[in-house]
Amino acid sequence: MGNANNWRKYNFSRKYDDTIRECTNAIESDSNSDSNLAIAYKYRADAYAKTDQFDLAIKDYSQAINLKSDYVAAYRGRGKIYCNHLSDYKKAIFDYSKVIDLETNETEKVKAYKNRGFAYDRSGKYDLAIGDYEKAILIDPDDHVAYNSRGFVYGRTSHYKQAIADHERAIQLSPNYAVAYNNLGFAYSSIGKYDLAIEAQSTAIKLDPKYAIAFSNRGFAYSAIGKYDLAIEDLNTAIKLDGQYPKAYRTRGYAYARKREFDEAFKDHAKDIYYSNDAQNSASAYNAKGLTHALKGNHSKAMRDYNTAIAYNSNLSGIYLNIGELHRVKGDVEEAIKNYDNAALYSPNHKIDTVDKNFAHNSEEAISNAIRLLREKIEKLPEGSAAHNYHYGVYWLFYTNGEVAMDHFQDAVANGYKDEERVRQHIENLENRSIN
Repeated sequence: MGNANNWRKYNFSRKYDDTIRECTNAIESDSNSDSNLAIAYKYRADAYAKTDQFDLAIKDYSQAINLKSDYVAAYRGRGKIYCNHLSDYKKAIFDYSKVIDLETNETEKVKAYKNRGFAYDRSGKYDLAIGDYEKAILIDPDDHVAYNSRGFVYGRTSHYKQAIADHERAIQLSPNYAVAYNNLGFAYSSIGKYDLAIEAQSTAIKLDPKYAIAFSNRGFAYSAIGKYDLAIEDLNTAIKLDGQYPKAYRTRGYAYARKREFDEAFKDHAKDIYYSNDAQNSASAYNAKGLTHALKGNHSKAMRDYNTAIAYNSNLSGIYLNIGELHRVKGDVEEAIKNYDNAALYSPNHKIDTVDKNFAHNSEEAISNAIRLLREKIEKLPEGSAAHNYHYGVYWLFYTNGEVAMDHFQDAVANGYKDEERVRQHIENLENRSIN
């Protein structure tokens, strides 16, 4: 179709209305073959996508695919909208899979693996995401974005050694890649190496002075080491750059709370809750607000917010660590231990030392309290009993020793622990997750 070159030029020149008009004329003409019609639908879809008319773009990409079932560019365009604009990751994965199957150009295949890896990551299918990034790296061992993206997923799953190695490799391949420095810093924060985190995020900021997330993450690191004024300064900048970034409000609210400036803290918690648009962020937002209530001494309001957080996402370990601390302060040891157990169960890879990501920022103290209470509980139980073994298993999870924990959980099952389903949850998690 001769007009295809014109449509391409129109789109390149951002003359999207011209593309839509001419493609519509071609589609309404009776003189085109199915192949030519598919091309017209695809270019009109591209123009619709560029003008944020995503429903119309999806419809046209689908028409192009119906007319030409191996139309790689149509699958790619539709997958991009599903993934980046509509957050329909299942459909995005389908389209990117078609691109991978049909694409013959290796450069484009690498992009497709990275795109599908991103969709898997956002779907919580982390092993599949890592697998796709590995396939991209196998084709192009010098793809810095693939290394950084794989490192990000490793960080999500608490494989911090691998995350750091991947981010460092990305930086080696692309020394001015600010995103990799920021992610490297976040990985360091996650293992408590805040000085290295600040160093990496400072480099990210130097490379990109408008990088809101890097300012927010450096503010997090400053807050974690008690430098609240520096944290607030960074978080003010992050919010100035992106006034709708919930984590910046969350971390600044925590810093204000630690400074006993509770009115300012609660203003930030309100903004955090308002801008949190998914279950994960909403749970963390209410958890952070609950922690501020706890720091202020209002335990009933803290518990209310923790329960709201659990309603959004019942698998965040930091919430349970905070609830355990509330019960400990009130002298309810059994309830405290139950919640420490939950923190152990839901912490990624049972790495209890990383729960501060979920705003149990007093996690070091809370972990010490949990270990102490568990030890006291164990000493009161008959040695070798099912309950003795079960609580020893939880105890060793707080020391991140999964191998010893597994032995105790298996002994608890063998001795007929009363809550067999619970202990088997721990065993299953230890079987499915590596302990690093």
